[in-house]
Amino acid sequence: MLVQLLTVGAFLGTRIPLVSASSSSNIHAIWDNTWAEDWYTQYYVAGNGPLGIAVSSNPAKDDIVLNLDTLWQGGPFSPYHNYTGGNPTEPFDPSILKSIRQEIFATGNATVAALQTGYDDYGSYSSPGSFFIERVGNATVQNYQRSTQFQQGKIQASWDEGKVHFQREYYCSYPTQSCHIHTNSTGAKSPATVNSFFTARPDGTSSITCLSSSILLYTSRADPLVEESMAFSLIAKVTVQGGSATCSSSNGSITISAGATDVFWSIVGDTEYDIDAGTSETGYSFSNGKDTVGSAKTALAALSTLSAAQIASKHAADWSALYSGFELVLGDVGTISNSSKTTNASIEAFTWEKGDLLLENNVFNYGRYLLISCARGTLPAGLQGVWSIYSWDDTTRSYDLGAPWGADFHANINIQENYWGAEVTNLGSLTTTLWDLVQKTWVPRGTETAALLYNSSGWVTHNEMNPFGHTAMKGGFDVAAEWSDFQVAGAWVLAHAFNHFDYASDSGFWKARGYAITKSHAQFWLDNLVADKFSGTNALVASPCNSPEQPILVNGTLACAIFQQTIFDLFTFILRGASAAGETDKAFLANVTHSLSLLDKGAHIGSWGQLQEWGDLDIDEPTDHHRHISHLYGMYPGTSLANWNASSPSKTQVYSAVATSLWHRGNGTDDSNPGWAKMHRAAVAATLGNATYAHDLYKYAIQENIVGNLFSHLGTIFQIDANLAAPGVVMQMLLQSHSSLSPQVVHLLPALPSAWSTGSIKGARLRGGLGVNLTWKNGKVTGGTLTYDRGGPDARQIQVYEGGTLRKTGTLAFGKSWSLTW
Repeated sequence: MLVQLLTVGAFLGTRIPLVSASSSSNIHAIWDNTWAEDWYTQYYVAGNGPLGIAVSSNPAKDDIVLNLDTLWQGGPFSPYHNYTGGNPTEPFDPSILKSIRQEIFATGNATVAALQTGYDDYGSYSSPGSFFIERVGNATVQNYQRSTQFQQGKIQASWDEGKVHFQREYYCSYPTQSCHIHTNSTGAKSPATVNSFFTARPDGTSSITCLSSSILLYTSRADPLVEESMAFSLIAKVTVQGGSATCSSSNGSITISAGATDVFWSIVGDTEYDIDAGTSETGYSFSNGKDTVGSAKTALAALSTLSAAQIASKHAADWSALYSGFELVLGDVGTISNSSKTTNASIEAFTWEKGDLLLENNVFNYGRYLLISCARGTLPAGLQGVWSIYSWDDTTRSYDLGAPWGADFHANINIQENYWGAEVTNLGSLTTTLWDLVQKTWVPRGTETAALLYNSSGWVTHNEMNPFGHTAMKGGFDVAAEWSDFQVAGAWVLAHAFNHFDYASDSGFWKARGYAITKSHAQFWLDNLVADKFSGTNALVASPCNSPEQPILVNGTLACAIFQQTIFDLFTFILRGASAAGETDKAFLANVTHSLSLLDKGAHIGSWGQLQEWGDLDIDEPTDHHRHISHLYGMYPGTSLANWNASSPSKTQVYSAVATSLWHRGNGTDDSNPGWAKMHRAAVAATLGNATYAHDLYKYAIQENIVGNLFSHLGTIFQIDANLAAPGVVMQMLLQSHSSLSPQVVHLLPALPSAWSTGSIKGARLRGGLGVNLTWKNGKVTGGTLTYDRGGPDARQIQVYEGGTLRKTGTLAFGKSWSLTW
């Protein structure tokens, strides 16, 4: 129990160079000496965004589980074609919302069941199945090893069968929109293999046909029992040296003859989902009648113009440009990269008390690996990134093709955590699909939700979204759904839009996309903030609201801390970014300015020194160990508390209240034990400057939630949020700058754990277009540079602190650097 403290598919015919077991134990790789049997804890994954694979690397029968990022059941792809995104067909009577607010102002609490709507046909992310590579005959496997190489964006495996040595690698190339499996063998004659798609679907609901002796086509639907369900196609093509390929449509397989020395598979696929068809003009069809077979064939034809070497080269260059644009080393790399333990053995031996610098580095780097692998498709990273698995259901005697919680887009922390490490570790370019989801699915339908449910302008969404614009307050079948009443989901995600503008000084993005969607959501809140009649202060508050998933109240109250803090940030971002966006609506800006001045800021301090979670209501329980710490949003990832500058309460009082609430909320174990909860706690502790507690929580997440393939688990369920949050959490311990307003304050090593007393950073990004390289030893900065290289042209006033000591202050001109030595 935690004690809390304040190709690469190389040239055909060329042997793939695989690392040895000892050198696999480095900060940019994980490895094992047994093949995988359990998808959730052992399979290794790769992806390019549109496609994902999870592989067992079993020499006898290699299971390559396939995923297409847009393959979803439900939504408009349902039998009745009447999906509304949860919205009612007629506007709600405004008296419904008025009566809810009246009850809240009279008693402090009310049910919002009348605003909840049904979620028929909400759907789920769906698995298309697997691709099998099955050896013909039996053999004894020796000298087995597999690894995931983060720097190369690929998975490797090697083994011996008698006198035959095999090497296999797997990768998914973004430039070519394809995945590849490359196997070569040396020594004695290799056995034949049978290669096939496994549909996980009832007989007669899929089609597998031969397009040639070396090409296999698989077509089906997301829900094979629903004729209107989303169609998809996958094509696998093989190139063989030293043997031959024959295809059997009756068996739905391709056999590679014995003696093949080099086998190179290419897999492409597509669905009929069209994110650009999610408007009222298109009937929210999310489909343009795409011929998925034709689009898959087109992708394959483009591949056919490239050699395996060219495909590998394109993948390597693309991957390296992203992954190698940043590097962090925690500890002395020479001493932490020589472990002989497999990653799984290291995980099993890991304890938060002792830690393990190799694993602490691995978890950080794996988060970046996963984000690059899953965030560049049509859709952003969801609850499981781009990866999902079918599972056998004994009750129905069939495979369940869906995923836990639909592997959807939860927006009361989960999708946000997925992007915590993006900007600061130089992966800001990977946020594009997040803005696509907001602009093309949330805004169109959410504009209707705002009008129908709240009689308001602008747009709104709530906590759970699919890719079909489900923006209504999901509920209806559960009148006490404490997770549903979350109208600031959009405001929280839009903080990432401002961060992208702020970190990259990307005024082009802000003008073209970021500001418009932020302004429209701000208009919703200008219509929906009401004077606080409960306390009598008349401060502007959100009502109804609830702190995410908290059951203490029914599900509706007022002035919830996270609502007030996110709206404060939202309005602040509008005013900060208006000029860069070319805003000319003076009346709108005046309204935002006035509302911001009257807004309750979400920083009420309660009877036991806590930051109150429900604004006016001092009902927080000191023993409440709820998984969420939503009321501390303004400390991290928000900035309203971190940048607190009011006198009553003072910054010291606010920070103390945050620390008190963080301490009493526990270590994230008692309530469901999710990894994402520990990561959020660690980030808040880092912002408070509590290095020991931040580090302990990070290690505790590894101990409790990270498994042998480094997936983060919630019980037996894979949830990617803690994986993707890890880079942002660690960087919060090492670098902080909460605002780019002049003078911009930069904190170096603000919460450095003693175990990380030596280390280095290359390529980090900060607000205001700043870049950072840094080295430190014995807990002290030993060198580095602070560069102003994005945005410009105006010079910036900068103050650099190490710990609590001001080390450098002055004017930094655009295109210039400061040496971080003193």
